[in-house]
Amino acid sequence: MKTSVQEPISALEPSSLQSLLSGTHRDVFSILGIHTNPLGKGLVVRAFLPGATRVELIARKSGKKLT
Repeated sequence: MKTSVQEPISALEPSSLQSLLSGTHRDVFSILGIHTNPLGKGLVVRAFLPGATRVELIARKSGKKLT
């Protein structure tokens, strides 16, 4: 699945990313999930899925895949 907009991982604070990866972050949902895009307009959906080979985002109401 091709994404039309992708947020660079560098947009996250290095300390937040490190604590997320080590499992010590106190509020993972402040990073993961759906958020307004800090780099511009639109939304960002972040997920931490080690070992995943692909991820699809599907709209709840329409059931359509989002890109």
